[in-house]
Amino acid sequence: MFGRPSDVSPEAFAFLTLAMDYARGIRVLAASRAPVIATMLFLRGWTLEFALKSYLTHKSVAGETLKKDGHDLEKLWRRAVEKGLPVDPQPPAYCKNHKDMLYRYRQGMAGTNAGPFSGTIVIGGRPGIAEELQVIVDAVGAEVAGEHYSHYRSQGL
Repeated sequence: MFGRPSDVSPEAFAFLTLAMDYARGIRVLAASRAPVIATMLFLRGWTLEFALKSYLTHKSVAGETLKKDGHDLEKLWRRAVEKGLPVDPQPPAYCKNHKDMLYRYRQGMAGTNAGPFSGTIVIGGRPGIAEELQVIVDAVGAEVAGEHYSHYRSQGL
């Protein structure tokens, strides 16, 4: 990990650090031969949320706004695009179910015995999750921490 650049807020850096750590974990899982797709999908939502919140915090979006947006990846994605994040304006399909944490609970109300877990994540199980997510984390890292992030990534981390 690299130290926080002086022009990056502690909050934006904290979110970026979490996104980077989670993305690294997804890369490790993707390289393993173990059947860990559910874990990767779980981490994917959180990685994207932390990356987007890092960018938005860096762009001076108020903490109250981020708190209000909560886990709504579609809303966070669109807000980041409006603020200039160089990504596709259309959020990925998997953003839809992250806000309700549908992948964490059985279908129905959280904490109830609402039946067996069923596939509530939109695009689970396809290859390229780690690579796709790393592109987004890299875009945020470059925007938030600039050459510090680029140097860190050039070391293969």
